[in-house]
Amino acid sequence: DHGAATVEDPRLWLSTLHFTSVRLLSETKTRVHSRIVVVGASTTGLAFLYTLLAIPHLHFSNLLLVSRDGIPEHPSRSELSWAVDTMDFSLREYLLLGLRCRLRVIVGSLVDFERAEKYLVTEAGFVEPYDHLVITAGRQYTIPPELLAKGLAQKSGVFCLSGRSAVEGIIAHVEENHTDEDDAYTAVVYGAGLDSYSVASTLVRLGLAPS
Repeated sequence: DHGAATVEDPRLWLSTLHFTSVRLLSETKTRVHSRIVVVGASTTGLAFLYTLLAIPHLHFSNLLLVSRDGIPEHPSRSELSWAVDTMDFSLREYLLLGLRCRLRVIVGSLVDFERAEKYLVTEAGFVEPYDHLVITAGRQYTIPPELLAKGLAQKSGVFCLSGRSAVEGIIAHVEENHTDEDDAYTAVVYGAGLDSYSVASTLVRLGLAPS
């Protein structure tokens, strides 16, 4: 069909079909003003928010996500995969729910919270009150104590896979220090599990030779 129009942006492929009904148009939504704070943009945390936003007869007006990297991009939009189970939602679900415009997001980490007075404090000094606090930090990697005792964390080129900033640091370090002719450049993945294989595979895709 020579007269058919093409859409180059994949994000628009799923945004041309809309559905409504008399019930959806006429049913009054119950507004929920409780301050619900979710700490951590893990798969569990995002699923919890998606579940609240998908309830058709409720409108949550005060949802807050506290996450070190904000709301993560869908893995299908990245050529590199640093973890095995980064997100269990399909791209269709991720796009249609429109999470970014339906809640507030604080980019940062939780450092303290007060149970009695119901407020939390982030590393940037933000103080946020809450009625319900849901902590879904997800899987987090840290440097083992025996390696910390040796001062390994302060050495250049040592990274802990703990978020987007760590991933960006790994990529920048490889690009700055590795050349195709440099056979002496090596990378060591410390740990076990499927994520270690995912990291090793990604480093190979960045140009490091397997050994």
